[in-house]
This record gives sequence, structure tokens and C-alpha cells, in this order.
Amino acid sequence: LALTHHHPKERSTTTTPTMFAARARSKRAAALPTVNGSSKKQGASAASKKKSSGNSSGTGVYDKILFTGAFLLLVFTVFHRTKMSSSLNSTPKGSKATMFHKNPSQVVKKLKDCENDNFCRIFYHHIQKTGEVGASLGPFFNKGAPFQAGETCCFAYFLERFRADPQQYCHQRAAKFLEFEVMPVQFKEVVDTCLKESNITRIVGLSTYREPMQRVINTIFQHCNRGGCANDDDKCHAACKSCHLTEETQEFYGEFMGRSNTIYTDQLSLLSNYDSKHVQVVAVEDTEVNDMIAELRTSTGRNISFVVPDQMQDGECNFEASAAMMTMMKPSLDGYKEILRLP
Repeated sequence: LALTHHHPKERSTTTTPTMFAARARSKRAAALPTVNGSSKKQGASAASKKKSSGNSSGTGVYDKILFTGAFLLLVFTVFHRTKMSSSLNSTPKGSKATMFHKNPSQVVKKLKDCENDNFCRIFYHHIQKTGEVGASLGPFFNKGAPFQAGETCCFAYFLERFRADPQQYCHQRAAKFLEFEVMPVQFKEVVDTCLKESNITRIVGLSTYREPMQRVINTIFQHCNRGGCANDDDKCHAACKSCHLTEETQEFYGEFMGRSNTIYTDQLSLLSNYDSKHVQVVAVEDTEVNDMIAELRTSTGRNISFVVPDQMQDGECNFEASAAMMTMMKPSLDGYKEILRLP
């Protein structure tokens, strides 16, 4: 699932691997936009002028409100991430994940080796709006009937069902490939539980990721234009109608950004130190998903359908990025940059 202006045209199942390579390789490690470093000086200058003239600016007040909100969101994010990530931080450090953009052949090899091992499973950690590979890889790896859509979704709702009967997912009905749409700390719980309570001896944890501001904008687009607001949720309807980050909508849109900050900091932790003898972590960016599928097709000689990106079309709400959004999403942007730097 992706933004239209950041993704290639739809591909057919007859597309060849070479059509993806150039695009994916050229995208790596580009510097992310950052908030202008001179903002503090400009702020100080503006404050000095305001003090000398005695005049107040409505724009200045609005900026103060936004950046105060951004600061409060960052405080909330740090507190929430510390609470949610306690099990991540307490895990003994392992190895770093195998990143597709650095070692594509190793990622494909680990997936293929797991397919041939009766005691190995591929668990796909699906983070919303980072590329839906389950629809392609599920039928490819699962010889029998895969789980029905929604059976491993989503977040706390799924985790409650999983805890009640982990064997249903770990062993009794386990297909080779399973998809879990959960937070990183919840994904770790699923993996650890299945290794402990089943005859599975090895799990390949496949994770997808995406540039965070694109992901949040795409998530907001879907929420506001595809029935995400309940009929009686006046705050949601008002924010989607405004479709801008303002004093009135900051609480609503801040929830998307705060959740993003938790996701990227926790995902970085998983990709940095969760790989071990029994858990092999591999990761691929949304723009490289079809490159991975192309290499799987070539190496196995079998057909796998390519992922068709979710094209964002014009809607009533087309949320746009802003400097205030960048400030509020700093933990997400920092986490993403560190993910790209993983060897």
C-alpha cells in the first residue's frame, strides 16, 4: 500500500526482475528532509522584534501552540514507547536483521531454506501501509489453505485471541507463512510464544517498512476518505473536513503521529538486536517488495504474483506534510534513518 507519487506503475505477473532493480537501488540512503537548523535563531529574532515593537502576531501565537503540542506529543511518545517496549529493551542483544537492500540474495535464501524445513515458519510482521506482501507470499509458501483474512488481525484484539489459544496459530493450524498485523512488541510476543509452545524450532521474521511521513499521510488518507470515522465521531469528521494540522485538529492527527513514533523506534529495536539462532529477521522496504518477489520467482522457477500498490486517488481529504508534522514525527524519522543504516 503506497502513495501514488512515490510508487511505480502497476506491474503485471509477467514483469521481469530487471525492471525493478534500477528503481530500488537508486533510492537507498537518500538524506531525509530535516527541519531548518536556523529556526531557533529566527525564533529568537522574531521574539526580539516582538518585544521591541510591542506588537503580537497571530501567526506567532499559532506557531507556539503547534510547537507546544509537538513537544507534548514527543513527551507522550517517549513515555508510551518506554512502557510498550520494556520487553524489547530487556531482551538480550542478538544480531542485526538481514536487510534486502544490502543483501538481497541472503534474504531470498533464508526464505527458501525455511520453506524446505518442516520445523520452520515464516512470520510476516505486517505494519500498516508498508506493502501488503501477504497476498502474494501466502499462496506461494502455503501448500494448503492459508488463514482467512482477518484471522491474524489486529493489534490488541488479535493478541487477546492469540493468548487464549496460541496453539491454533503456532502449531495445529500453522501454515508455512503467517501474517500478523500487530505492533513490534506484540509481534515479538507471538514469535517467542510459538518457539516455546510448539514444535517449531526456527522462525524467519519478515518485516516491511516505509518512509514514515508517507506512511502516516497514506494512513490518514484511508481513514478520512474510506469510512474511518464512526457516524457519531464529531471530532474525527471535523478533523477530516479540515484536513490540515491546526490547533483544533492537532489532538486527532497527533494520535497517528504518536503511534508512528512508537512503531519506528520499536521496529528499529527488533531489526537491530532480535536476530538469533532460532529467529532469523529479514526486512524489506515497501519500494523493494516486488524486487524481492522477482528474485524469488527467478530462484525457484515458480510464479508469484507481484504486489499492486494501493493507489491514493483524489478524496475530500488530501493531508499534506508540514514542518510541524516533521517536528512531531522526529522519533519516526530518526528510527527510519537508523533502519536504512543497518548493515
